[in-house]
Amino acid sequence: MCEIYRGLTSLWENRKAIVISFLAILIVASSGYSFEMPLTSNYTEESYHCLEKNSGTERWHVDWTIEKVEKDDRIILVMGETGRQVYGSYEERVSWFVETFLEYTDSLQSIYSTKEIRNREGETIEIISKKFDVEHGFVEFERRNLISGKVSNESFEPGSTIIGTENIGIVLRGMNLAEGVESEFYLCTDEPKLYKVTAKCLGKEKIIVNGREFETYKVELIFHVGFWKLFVPRTYFWYTVNKPHKWIRYEGLESGHGTPQVVMEVLDFQ
Repeated sequence: MCEIYRGLTSLWENRKAIVISFLAILIVASSGYSFEMPLTSNYTEESYHCLEKNSGTERWHVDWTIEKVEKDDRIILVMGETGRQVYGSYEERVSWFVETFLEYTDSLQSIYSTKEIRNREGETIEIISKKFDVEHGFVEFERRNLISGKVSNESFEPGSTIIGTENIGIVLRGMNLAEGVESEFYLCTDEPKLYKVTAKCLGKEKIIVNGREFETYKVELIFHVGFWKLFVPRTYFWYTVNKPHKWIRYEGLESGHGTPQVVMEVLDFQ
């Protein structure tokens, strides 16, 4: 598994320069964004894990990096996530690598993301990619199954703010975290589905994560799905009260419809 981790990390470093050059062409002016992004360090390393909500059994573990990169007088936030163990609906243990690119100005805008799923032998079995147009408000989704050869494509055009599930944790840090404040946007999942959602700050709450007490803001993610809302479990995020409002806990579905209810918690809070 360590060899898989090193291989994926090396792959990310080699591809990063190519993708950043591509993004310099892709990035366009924002048409208005509701999440102001607080200043972060130039490079951060963190890890978190995912537990089954009912049993507390660990499902998987993730190492996560965030790096600021300057390109053509713009700042791009590069996020890399390496995970392993039991994930989603996969029947065997897998490893995965996610890379996400966001334009970092006075706000945070999704541009491009890709996820590679690998089997026990380290062979890539599936690739999921999303391309975001922040000016016109649409996203192109593609899923490639390298075992069957099947390619699925979807395009969504809500004409408003779109956020991918792979970076919602960091984007919500940019909310105005005060009790009762709401932010509305569209969430693009890996199902793929596009959901209209509202993030609502419920106020302050003290919680214990990894043996340490934190004073946090609790944020509920409300899905606008009509009657089916009754069948969607409550979804919450917790962020530190102190700025820049670090994410430390999540509770809800693991990765979309049909996946288990889980709790995700930061392991090495910095």
